[in-house]
Amino acid sequence: MTSPSRGQGAFRTDIQALRAAAVGAVVLFHLWPHVWRGGYVGVDVFFVISGYLITSHLVGEIDRHSTVRLLAFWGRRLRRLMPAALTVLAASTLAVFAFIPRGQWEIHLREIIASALYSENWLLAHDSVDYLAAENVPSVVQHYWSLAVEEQFYLVWPLLLLGALAVLPRRTTRRTVGWALAAVFVASLAASVVVTRLDPGPAYFVTYARAWEFAAGGLLAVGMATAPAQRSAQASFLRWAGWAAIGATVALYTQQTPFPGWTALLPVLGTVLVIAGGEGATGTPYRAITGFRPIQEVGTLSYGIYLWHWPLIIVGAAISPHFAGFVVLAATCLLAWATYRWIENPIRFHRRLTSSIPLTYLSAATACALVVVLGISGLHSVDQAVAASAHHTKQVLKHHPRCLGAQATLGAQQPCTNPRLDGILVPNPAARLTDTGGAYSCYTDATTIETPVTSCHFGPTRRSALRVALVGNSHAATLLPGLKPELDRLDWSLDTYVARNCRWMTGTSDGERCRDDQPSMKKLEDGTYDLILVTQKRDDTGPSSASEAESAAMASAFRKAIAKGSTVVAIADNPELPDSVATCVDNSSTLQDLDSCTMTRTQAWAHYDPLPRAVELAGQGAGLVDLSRAFCIGDTCPVVIGHVLAYRDHHHMTATFVRTLAPFLITEIRKVAAAARS
Repeated sequence: MTSPSRGQGAFRTDIQALRAAAVGAVVLFHLWPHVWRGGYVGVDVFFVISGYLITSHLVGEIDRHSTVRLLAFWGRRLRRLMPAALTVLAASTLAVFAFIPRGQWEIHLREIIASALYSENWLLAHDSVDYLAAENVPSVVQHYWSLAVEEQFYLVWPLLLLGALAVLPRRTTRRTVGWALAAVFVASLAASVVVTRLDPGPAYFVTYARAWEFAAGGLLAVGMATAPAQRSAQASFLRWAGWAAIGATVALYTQQTPFPGWTALLPVLGTVLVIAGGEGATGTPYRAITGFRPIQEVGTLSYGIYLWHWPLIIVGAAISPHFAGFVVLAATCLLAWATYRWIENPIRFHRRLTSSIPLTYLSAATACALVVVLGISGLHSVDQAVAASAHHTKQVLKHHPRCLGAQATLGAQQPCTNPRLDGILVPNPAARLTDTGGAYSCYTDATTIETPVTSCHFGPTRRSALRVALVGNSHAATLLPGLKPELDRLDWSLDTYVARNCRWMTGTSDGERCRDDQPSMKKLEDGTYDLILVTQKRDDTGPSSASEAESAAMASAFRKAIAKGSTVVAIADNPELPDSVATCVDNSSTLQDLDSCTMTRTQAWAHYDPLPRAVELAGQGAGLVDLSRAFCIGDTCPVVIGHVLAYRDHHHMTATFVRTLAPFLITEIRKVAAAARS
């Protein structure tokens, strides 16, 4: 996102108005997403503007000097962008320490460090395909992904242009640069379309899926040798058509629109048309609208507005769920003005910095290092808390205290009380996100279903051992910390088939990784296993014809295995926290806070589990383990059960709770399996 400057080149009121519209769309989308549903396209508008302005500048410098003075160019970008960006990062870090629950610090601080190093987009792309991180709460600096893309653009773009001039036949600078940008446009757009279709999560953030938007602005820059005729009917049509295209995307696009891909062509083309049409002649209605002083001021402050609005939204929500959007809007504008007045401009035009490139780089590196050190210090504090929590949890579990975890709801004594547990909470909320107990050490996390499921073995290898398979998605993997310590005692030889999007069923759906016709799943139906355990995340909908078909497809797979001598035991899934309860957990740091995070029994079981119906359809040889009573006391279903925080996120159990659940789970599995075989 470029920070506008009135001091360089020909100032254009229409581009300033585009900045105002773009930042307005983004901010309003973040504040009221159900109203401004497509406001996220404002980022794409900024990318086109940057491509146009920076390419114009670079081509002009090449025309004048036959090269680009790279260090000077990058130094100007640093003076313009880093002061405000690092100021907001430092303020955001302090706000995390002051207002964000300690259990969320790691999420925020690692993204602050990535943002200071302008790599936030790649971290978010990684997290979007990392099952353990994909459902993290949004950080205070999540919006810095677009700044990271822009900085990567500023780093590479001049090198690209110089490389094109050195390699390609050079008739004119603009023609050579145009061919290079056309190649970038085509290749990047094609990549954007493909990766958006295959995996839209990371596609939204990766640089190569966005480069074509900068190239579109760059192509416009090299194609406009002269300014457009400001009064021509053609120019007027281009301007209004461009604004209409941008407005249509804001009004009609939603968060379900595949993006960026080909759908990003509309806002990109709209921005290109607006710039190509020119700012209009003085005195025309168009110039009066785009040149309206409040619009111009918003355009001037657009960089600061973009930087400040998101941290204020996140911190405001942490302080109070009822934090007013209009308060955020007013505070954003005030902080953006103060940053522009006392930080951006004084540093950008500081005499010593503008006259010394080495001093510019030294100052930028020092400021960046301070933010990184601040973030690392916070992460070190988190690591210490996590280590202390792990040690404390290990000691508590070692002594098997009465009424701990699932014993409080499933034990013989009801109600179950133990004064020795007063004040104890395991795991520490700061450690809950990492409390997986190694459950995902053999988890196939690839997002493409063509990737085969990796199988791992645990427990004894002797032939006399009961041959057991565990099949399902991440909820099946979650059970491993409770099962693995008991395998030798049980004499169970366990193989896992756990993967993203893994639901064991007959080959009726192309969207399932664990269809029974997949090579990696063949062993489940050939009599290899005595006992097959299967579980999965509940569906987000209620029972329907589609869910009945899903249960039937599962039952069909079960029957194939049963016919070969296997017993199938399905394990009913745990509850999924409603948004209000999940938010309560995210915002809690103590046992007292978490005690208020409860849901009703109806809320706990609102989502549909197709496994019970699948067992019913499968008939003899299949059975169901249902430990739903472990999660509720009467009509109240707490998130802390027997002094154990039961949920790692919205729908995964913590490994600590699973370990307390395991004795009851194993007893029920053996009982149900014996009944299914009889």
